[in-house]
Amino acid sequence: MRIAYVISSLKVGGAEVALTQLVPRIKEKGHDVFVAFFHDGPMRARLEAAGIAVYQIKGLVGPYDPVAWWRLYRWLHALRVDLVHTSLWLANIMGRMVGAWLKISVVSDLHGNCRAEGRIRNWGDRLTAGYTAVTIAVSESVAVAYQAEIIGKRSIKLITVPNAIDTNRFIKAAVKAPLGRFVFNIPDEAFVIGAVGRLEAIKGYDLLIEAFALLPSNAYLVLVGDGSCRKELELLAAERGVAERYVVTGFRSDVFRLYQLFDCFAIASYSEGLSLALLEAMAAGCPVVTTNQTMTHDVITHGVTGLLVTTRSPGDYAALLSQLMSVPAYGKQVGLAGQQLVCRQHDLPQAIDVIDAMYHSLKKSN
Repeated sequence: MRIAYVISSLKVGGAEVALTQLVPRIKEKGHDVFVAFFHDGPMRARLEAAGIAVYQIKGLVGPYDPVAWWRLYRWLHALRVDLVHTSLWLANIMGRMVGAWLKISVVSDLHGNCRAEGRIRNWGDRLTAGYTAVTIAVSESVAVAYQAEIIGKRSIKLITVPNAIDTNRFIKAAVKAPLGRFVFNIPDEAFVIGAVGRLEAIKGYDLLIEAFALLPSNAYLVLVGDGSCRKELELLAAERGVAERYVVTGFRSDVFRLYQLFDCFAIASYSEGLSLALLEAMAAGCPVVTTNQTMTHDVITHGVTGLLVTTRSPGDYAALLSQLMSVPAYGKQVGLAGQQLVCRQHDLPQAIDVIDAMYHSLKKSN
């Protein structure tokens, strides 16, 4: 099959990383694959290194103006693809519409919970959701929200293919080439809290810093990533008197090497679909503390495979971090249970097989 992938950006994010995992492996299945994107970023180099043909779509005055729509139309028409697979909101909207004009089947990914997307985005989704042959949610909670808020009673095919990582390859790489704590001037006896992701407001790192400031002085916080909130977060750490124990690494292409540094992994997001960083941390055996609106989570069973914080209270968050600090054996137990779950239920080859089978079923039905 000839498959075109259309994504809004190749910057650093869960959807972008998921694409760099998916496309090379679909190519290995014997398909011809092509990628179009609107905003450039580090993930482009990963795709090109894997021998993937990439094409940047540019508008005349903006990335999504009518000229960009026309160029996407021309690109897909020239390739004569059998299928279009879109990811991220604007790429989903444009890909669905252009696919309908060209009479090409479209598959769309859902990486976030639509209840956090806002009225305009949800209106666009409702308007175009019917143009997809299949919509793929990365977690059951994302699927449930989309069914309720966007699809409603319409007969639109929605399936769940949980986010996944290549657990065997990841664990081997992480163990083979770990980074020492000395790289970041962190004492060997310190308790290190790690987080990986874009430094943006939706990630809620202000809550994490507030909670971190309540912990004993042997705790260190390491944020792996970059973003528009970096300076703001550095100022907050200074105001709370923890700047000397607060490390921001910036973007790193070798994130897998850092998980061995962490005594626990922390997420404080306002909304997440199913974080790849969460899966990686669990695969590395890190006990995870994450925010969630309820005690029901797609991956974590509280107290068994991780710890859940259902409030935005720094004190509540700090209490769980303190529990892991004071009882290391408990943290190791939780980390091991999380690792076993991810290896069993979120291994990438299984997810690739499901998606490949779906592609073939769509081709047969056309």
